[in-house]
Amino acid sequence: GASLLGLHFVTQTTQQDGHWHKQHKLALKTSHDLWLQQQQRLELGFSLQRDLRQNSTAAMLSLKLHLGNGRGLRDFAPEEIIFRELRQRRAPESAANLAGSHQNSQ
Repeated sequence: GASLLGLHFVTQTTQQDGHWHKQHKLALKTSHDLWLQQQQRLELGFSLQRDLRQNSTAAMLSLKLHLGNGRGLRDFAPEEIIFRELRQRRAPESAANLAGSHQNSQ
């Protein structure tokens, strides 16, 4: 499997009740891929987000099953998958068509 970790600082400006509000958030995200038979992928993710202005924290745990049916990552557009190249390199050798481009998956 492949484990990935990312730390992000985000500044957002949102409008609420006719007023503009600036948000400063610090986010820690991690995920782990477990490749199954027929290039199916089980993805376990965790994120922790801290809003520095609101003094609040949110956490999210996710479990996703990607039913690739032998297509690996080809069903996803290039910008949809974070660290796509790293995930492809860490996939099992038997996933020969994993690196195929999104355009060739038709």
